[in-house]
Amino acid sequence: MNRRLYRSTEHKILGGVCGGLGEHFNIDPTWVRLAFVVLAITHGLGILLYLIGWVIIPKQPAGEKAATSPSASPPPTSSKSTTAQSLLPGLILIGLGILFLLHESFWWFDFQIVWPVILILVGGALIYRSLEARRVRKEEQETANESR
Repeated sequence: MNRRLYRSTEHKILGGVCGGLGEHFNIDPTWVRLAFVVLAITHGLGILLYLIGWVIIPKQPAGEKAATSPSASPPPTSSKSTTAQSLLPGLILIGLGILFLLHESFWWFDFQIVWPVILILVGGALIYRSLEARRVRKEEQETANESR
């Protein structure tokens, strides 16, 4: 499969970098944006990476659709998982607020330990979610092939 990375024109907020990365890796661009925000909060790295991406990633050509867009064909989900997904960004922001409050209120609370742990947990959750979705798709394909 030969897919190129482009800045998205469909899921664009500023330059389309997060939307393009989300389309390319077949994940919700909101997660990519959230990762850039977290990186921006930690020493401004997210801003620098976004600007670099804006400069080096080409804009999606007119008339060309992304190879796999998260909104193009949404996978069938149960209402329970849809509700959890809609609540998750809010819960993450509340969690970040609590972390900042702890950092300001307690001298022993150290971000140098917390941020890597948070990033490892979020990365592990994203990998697990991706592998689980791949497993489900594979099972659906096998079921479809058996019924033919």
